[in-house]
Amino acid sequence: MKNAITIILLMLAGCSDQNDLKQTVITFNLYNSPPSITSHTIDNQEDKLVVWNADFHNEPSATSSALGDVHGSMLIIKATKELEDRLTNLEFDWDNSKDSLLISGIHAYPADKAETDTPIHRAIIGGTGKFIGARGEITSSRLDSGWYKHEISLVQ
Repeated sequence: MKNAITIILLMLAGCSDQNDLKQTVITFNLYNSPPSITSHTIDNQEDKLVVWNADFHNEPSATSSALGDVHGSMLIIKATKELEDRLTNLEFDWDNSKDSLLISGIHAYPADKAETDTPIHRAIIGGTGKFIGARGEITSSRLDSGWYKHEISLVQ
């Protein structure tokens, strides 16, 4: 009987609610300058790869020091006349260090534009250096200046 109670208690402990876990969320913002964007046709008009890069900073100003480079690739995976679903991968790569953040997600973009004014939510799927094993989310928003604000939330 004592063993049965122990087993039941262990099973219940394993079924605890995820919200009961104590997690720390670290948030910070990064900003990238207006990106350099190019589009490449893969094998026909509908199969396109859009790539871009820019430097990123702690504030949206070209007079602030760049922290590193951000690179992105967007593969169009579904398209209509109005919208394109783009599978996107990003890497924030800090200068002079092994630190990086890797981001991935799918978002709809206007079919006739390289950029969107709609905030984009993506998953942080990893990193290197001080961000090894990173997980969380990023919300990227285009500013009127052409810069992008990235609100980063990392779960520890």
